[in-house]
Amino acid sequence: MEFHNHRLQIRVLLDDEEEKKLRELAKARAEELHMDVSEDTMLKKLIEESITEKLSK
Repeated sequence: MEFHNHRLQIRVLLDDEEEKKLRELAKARAEELHMDVSEDTMLKKLIEESITEKLSK
């Protein structure tokens, strides 16, 4: 259920291009950290930061 709500937040606050960029960035950062964190964890962190930034404007 949490994942579904997470996806809904992405759709509401990020367009497809922004989501794609965040996914690519999450993958790259996860690889940089040699998988100390999962790609999904990194993606969630980046999405939260992006949404927080958008809401603060």
